[in-house]
Amino acid sequence: MITCFVPPSSGEATVAGFDILKKPCEVKKNIGYLPETPPLYKDMTVTSYLEFTGKIHGLNGINLGKRLDYVLSRCGIKDVKKRLIANLSKGYKQRVGLAQALIHDPEVLILDEPTIGLDPKQITDIRSLITELGGERTIILSTHILPEVTMTCNKVIIINKGKIV
Repeated sequence: MITCFVPPSSGEATVAGFDILKKPCEVKKNIGYLPETPPLYKDMTVTSYLEFTGKIHGLNGINLGKRLDYVLSRCGIKDVKKRLIANLSKGYKQRVGLAQALIHDPEVLILDEPTIGLDPKQITDIRSLITELGGERTIILSTHILPEVTMTCNKVIIINKGKIV
């Protein structure tokens, strides 16, 4: 609901001060979203895909170049930036998905099961990156894996049927 993908059946929610029903476009400008399966165009190179997603978020010119350099470096994908996404490992695809969620420098980052299907080294790397990014912005981590929570979060809220329990 806070991604403005599904409307709430009741209640209200705000993201970065914007109501999800009244100002969904403003909400979307302020969130970066990484779903469980990253929305990647596998026939594009990493750089062309990130430029594309940056332009969707209104970036261009020097601003796009700066953000591209930042996410390539921060997500550890500089060494694969010219490769086709289809030819990347699952771990690198996850990093590219995270980079697209960060390209526009959102206030809130929403991650849905970010380490599912990764090998132990990739899990450690992604957890470390999430922890680092948590110092810069709000991160909402949706997961059913309790070790994921204890390794990356400093505050935990459990929700059952829309209510905080």
